Amino acid sequence: MLVGVLLITACGGGDLSTGPDTDSDAGSDIDADGDGDEASDADSDPDVDADRDTDADADGGADVDIDEPMLPPCDPIPGSSASVSTDPPEPWDGGSARVRVHGTDPLTNVALRIAGSGPAPEPAWVSVEGDGPWTWTWSLSPLSAGDFCLSFSADPGDRVYQRARMHVAAEAPPVAPFKVIRNHQWTCDEEYTWAINVDTYVLDESGAPMPGVRVLVEHSPCETAADHPPPVEVVTDGDGFARWENYNPRCFFHERVADAPSDTAIEMYTGIWEDQDGCNYCSTFAENVWGHWSYTVVFQRTPGALETCEVATDHEGQARCSPTHHWEEPSAPCSPL
Repeated sequence: MLVGVLLITACGGGDLSTGPDTDSDAGSDIDADGDGDEASDADSDPDVDADRDTDADADGGADVDIDEPMLPPCDPIPGSSASVSTDPPEPWDGGSARVRVHGTDPLTNVALRIAGSGPAPEPAWVSVEGDGPWTWTWSLSPLSAGDFCLSFSADPGDRVYQRARMHVAAEAPPVAPFKVIRNHQWTCDEEYTWAINVDTYVLDESGAPMPGVRVLVEHSPCETAADHPPPVEVVTDGDGFARWENYNPRCFFHERVADAPSDTAIEMYTGIWEDQDGCNYCSTFAENVWGHWSYTVVFQRTPGALETCEVATDHEGQARCSPTHHWEEPSAPCSPL
């Protein structure tokens, strides 16, 4: 089967990355070498040259090995002001990666593209940091095994500033899984006034905090807050802690550790309009209002764990509700490791 090239663009917001990328050639019909033929043309001709040209093969017309993955040119650009790196350096099938681009030029309309030998996720914008030099960051999840080219571009003229290859391994390295040991819905005594948070902690097997751990924040399509959109992922600080604000109109959120087998914390929701007496808010109108709840999620690395599961909240914040609502149940049995 001929493997085509997938081109996906994601742009970031902020002072140094404004506006969507306007490439019109993204999609499944990308011309792999720019000769004017769409990729679909090759599917109808078993003798087409893998390079998409009209010259005979060097061996006199022998059949082309159509199983060979086709990648666009991915040579690093020498002398560029930008560099591209991934975390982890070699991700794995079904996993994720954080892509960081470091640069010294104040670029605008930055974009990341990924093309390769198989399906690729759309790069999700994370952030821009610094005031010269800068770091632009995207998240890729989930990944499929294969070889890919990452291209970083920006204005003027959607110029490609740097490229880097990324290999996605077929299997994850042997690492200990993470279990959710707490998925807590805050009570009235714990809630802030005018603040709805999701607090996440990551601990090692001894209970010590783990800094620098990526935790994915996932949700089904929903209406998100324009001024406080949910993050794609968070990274724990020196105390193994990360916090994000949850002001979204009506969403169900999940969290899982990015770079290891992990339980998934589910049923973190907001915007459920509860109209039960004594359940719609706590002591004041500004605390825990109308189904907007805060949560604390704790992941712990657990060597020897035999399965990963979806873990719902403890519903402690709904102690005043009768009956207690279970808005989301695990979608499947636990998965054995």
